[in-house]
Amino acid sequence: MMKEVHIRLREDQYEHVRKESEKRGISMSEYLRLLLLASSEDEEIKREAMAKLWFYGLSLNRRKKILERTIRKEKRKGPLESYVEGILRNNPNAETEYICKSIIRKFNIPIIPNMRKMIRRKKKSWNKKLERYRQKNGEKGTL
Repeated sequence: MMKEVHIRLREDQYEHVRKESEKRGISMSEYLRLLLLASSEDEEIKREAMAKLWFYGLSLNRRKKILERTIRKEKRKGPLESYVEGILRNNPNAETEYICKSIIRKFNIPIIPNMRKMIRRKKKSWNKKLERYRQKNGEKGTL
């Protein structure tokens, strides 16, 4: 629940807060709220507020690029990719056709070339990860 607070600032403080909030493209109240949260005792809240302050401190183009990259990553990793990772975790030597048939049975969707590409990419990264793990922990190591 939000409560209203009135703050009195000297003119120089007010100008500083106004300039900083304008530079970041947020309201003065949001900027002050983030500053208060950044000095919080709770580490998680403090870390989140500091991250937001840092993010809002970036230029608009830089923010846009970061958001686009994040959205692309989230878009790419969906339920199919998580399902493929689960199959590879249980059976690292699973063939692409086996994984495709499992996807068809589970999700009742046709397999398109992009899905096969995603499966091959996941298998490749999974095999590299497994190889590193085996080198570190001996030949019989599995994830």
